[in-house]
Amino acid sequence: MKNPHIYAGLLFGSLICGLAGAQTQVTPSATLYYTASGYVRVGTTPTYVNAGTAARLHDFGTTGGFTKDGTPRLATIVSANTNNTQTILSGTIGNGIPGRVEWTPTGVTMQNIAGEGQSGTLCRAQASSYALLPDVPLVWNLRFKLGDATVARKWQFLPVGKDPVLLWQIKPPTTSPSIAFYADTDNLNPSKLQLVFGVTDDSVNSNTTVRAGEVHGLSDGTMIDVHIEALLDDRSVAAGGKGYWKVWVNGTQAVNRVGPTLRAGVKEPHQWYFGIYRYNTVCPSSVPRYTLWETLRLDMAK
Repeated sequence: MKNPHIYAGLLFGSLICGLAGAQTQVTPSATLYYTASGYVRVGTTPTYVNAGTAARLHDFGTTGGFTKDGTPRLATIVSANTNNTQTILSGTIGNGIPGRVEWTPTGVTMQNIAGEGQSGTLCRAQASSYALLPDVPLVWNLRFKLGDATVARKWQFLPVGKDPVLLWQIKPPTTSPSIAFYADTDNLNPSKLQLVFGVTDDSVNSNTTVRAGEVHGLSDGTMIDVHIEALLDDRSVAAGGKGYWKVWVNGTQAVNRVGPTLRAGVKEPHQWYFGIYRYNTVCPSSVPRYTLWETLRLDMAK
């Protein structure tokens, strides 16, 4: 499937990402985003991405899947697993890793089971997309819950900062995220959850994440809707950058930021990641973490 679209104004005539016909009822007139083989702007350098001969559609939830018609939609899956192991899938994805990172018709399970994982590695159950194109408006729709009523999947409320769970991020493969959000115990109410949104602005300090917004008072075991609109651009506004990041949680706006939304100075295109990444927690952990995702979809903006 060849990409039929060329975006006017993009550097180097990139052909990497484009549009596919709408396939869900998330947004009736939405156009589903895909990655295809071609060049993408990374800084000022055209970088080739090999996605094979089939488009990699970015709809991973109940209306899409990890693999369709034999074509994997995800680039990689990484998860803590049994017998002191960390499992990595790429190339052949199927429906994922049973019970850890797994697609089913009712939702995507992303789960760390207590006691699992390779000793000394950070606990995760995470998937990554194929590469993203900068300089075009994008829209993510996410719907997920953190924990459920069963004992093994109940969300444990640890002290704030003890075990935050990074849920979604935009990043190149070998460095920290450009924009991201994580879940943690609510610092205003220890029986509730908060979502915290952060951005790394390399024009300020490449080692500092700036808090861009937060939402308090969220309940575990209850579906949360996150709507994200962004234009990915590594340049500052002063240098002609057009980057922005807007987020709504359950219909209320949490982030409205203008400025760089990509890491500068990197060598590889950015991707989007979702699932569980416990960046303060080393495996094996006695604390389980369970999430269920109904919607994991990226569209081009109307």
